[in-house]
Amino acid sequence: MEIGQINPTFQHINFTLTYKPIKNIMKAHFLLFSLILLGCRQINHSKLTFNDKKTDLEITTIDDGLKFTNTISKINLNNLKTNKGQFQHLTLDNYVKSGKIGEPQLARISKMIKVPSSHYPELILDSSLHLNKQIHLKKYKLVPLQASESKPDSAGIIILSNYDETSYKKNFWTKNETVSLIKVGKTKEHVLYRLTINPIMYNPHKNKLKLLTEIQGTIQFIPKIGLQ
Repeated sequence: MEIGQINPTFQHINFTLTYKPIKNIMKAHFLLFSLILLGCRQINHSKLTFNDKKTDLEITTIDDGLKFTNTISKINLNNLKTNKGQFQHLTLDNYVKSGKIGEPQLARISKMIKVPSSHYPELILDSSLHLNKQIHLKKYKLVPLQASESKPDSAGIIILSNYDETSYKKNFWTKNETVSLIKVGKTKEHVLYRLTINPIMYNPHKNKLKLLTEIQGTIQFIPKIGLQ
């Protein structure tokens, strides 16, 4: 199966946000905004739960390689007031922010893997196990990704320096390659790869999210000819 060419059928979910205080702070890289938002007046919080599993990328060893499962059990949405208007900030446990500067901020998760130097990896996705959700955010759009830390002013308003207004008017699904495996280094006995999952797509014009709440696949270690 060709990576990033998955076209599943999505379930539709419409919801009205209910507001709660923010209860916890997640991973530091992804939550740069969240640390700032805790001190702002215009923050409300909503949590959408899809299952009782853990939101994470789990990798296990099999006979001829690795098996991975990426699961999204819940997402968090924080309403915030900025100098560019009202937005929503999307966070997930164990994820970091992704996207292009000034465009809607999405989320990704990555883990490093080791492949024996005598082998090369073959990535295989199991498309039959993708559980899909479509969510209409209705009111506010996702906050744009910032090049550096954004701070609130004295009134608690977040100051955004990067905002590509044109990108928010486009009627298309913003996304990155769904699953990627990129070589990042090597040791004497292993080659290091970064496995990255981008399970979220967003249409800024329609203000809708598509989530692949479960992605499973394998990374098979294939012997290199002449090195067996």
